[in-house]
Amino acid sequence: MIECSLRQMEEYGSLLPNWSETKKSGIYLGSNYVYPMYGAKRWAVGVYVNVEYDRYREQGLSDEEIVRQCVEFLRVSQYSATTKEVSEEETSPNIRHP
Repeated sequence: MIECSLRQMEEYGSLLPNWSETKKSGIYLGSNYVYPMYGAKRWAVGVYVNVEYDRYREQGLSDEEIVRQCVEFLRVSQYSATTKEVSEEETSPNIRHP
């Protein structure tokens, strides 16, 4: 796993001025995606990830490997404090590279 974090963003991203001090870690994406239960139990979320890409590229990892290991780190750190069981299918990211 690769340690990383989600960048905090304004309440409405860059769509509107920041009228409050509320920050969040991601925004729901309004696009339509084709996968089971989309729009009912599953939603697409856009995030910015803080990770040292250059450091891991120098170690021979591809961007996809970096992102997958970062997502695994975030998934484990998010659920390690709870007893909620999450299946791999529910947390598998549909990864698009920068």
